[in-house]
Amino acid sequence: MRNKSTFSTISRDRSRNLTEQIKKHALGARTETTHRARVRHAVQCGKSLSQLKELLGHGGWCRWIIEKCGVNRMTANRYVRLARQADRLTPDMTIREAYIAAGVITPRRPKKEAAPEQE
Repeated sequence: MRNKSTFSTISRDRSRNLTEQIKKHALGARTETTHRARVRHAVQCGKSLSQLKELLGHGGWCRWIIEKCGVNRMTANRYVRLARQADRLTPDMTIREAYIAAGVITPRRPKKEAAPEQE
């Protein structure tokens, strides 16, 4: 059976590794030039964020997002949701199309045409 300090060391090491992965993939999701690469990075970031959330727990994860994450909380949540639904994605999707396919966001409604003015 592991003692508490061994578990803490393992948790810290795992947390550090996941943090590096999250920052790397968050940057790629924002800066890659191809849609395929951006979506792939967003999904990988979401998977790492999910693992870190399990490791840190809800309160710890929220605090970590504020203090150490390379993205804001809303984007982090979107990446997590996107990763959960990655099987719905196709390689040629933009990040917006991927969000819509995964149910992360809803499509924009077409703008209504202005009614003709009556004279």
